[in-house]
Amino acid sequence: MRLRVLLFALACGLCLAVRPALPEEGIASHYGHGDGFAGRRTANGERMDPGKMTCAHRRYRMGTILEVTDVKSGKRIQVRVNDRGPFVRGRVIDLSYGAFRRLSSRGGLANVRIRPVGYSSTKQRTARAYAVKKQARRARSAPEVKALRLVLDKGFYSQPLVTPLDKSS
Repeated sequence: MRLRVLLFALACGLCLAVRPALPEEGIASHYGHGDGFAGRRTANGERMDPGKMTCAHRRYRMGTILEVTDVKSGKRIQVRVNDRGPFVRGRVIDLSYGAFRRLSSRGGLANVRIRPVGYSSTKQRTARAYAVKKQARRARSAPEVKALRLVLDKGFYSQPLVTPLDKSS
């Protein structure tokens, strides 16, 4: 009997793991502009930058790239999940202020459709960051160090490396 229960639980888990993600619809809001969140650490440890294309979602894993479509205007953006939220009933996603401005010209809320399109490669980003830090340690001049630090600070999170979702599953 225990074996049957175990096999059933395993089968259910596999079915959930390979199930394609369905588009989610609901209300989106923005954060990071005038609310004290700018510069604070997000759930994955990054500093919240209102100008970057990031978002907070309750269920998608950190690094998931989501395509967010404004239902009214049809505009689409891609954002990377780097935080948890929203913590307001009835909302499905919190976009950074910069992402929200690119998506909607209206006020603080928008009716959106969300679907996952890929994953940001954290391992590759970490390896590249390590290589740049190593170069900065070897650099001889202050401008060279400053340039490498600028690449490290700005270059890795503005355009995430995207691995497409497997369409076969």
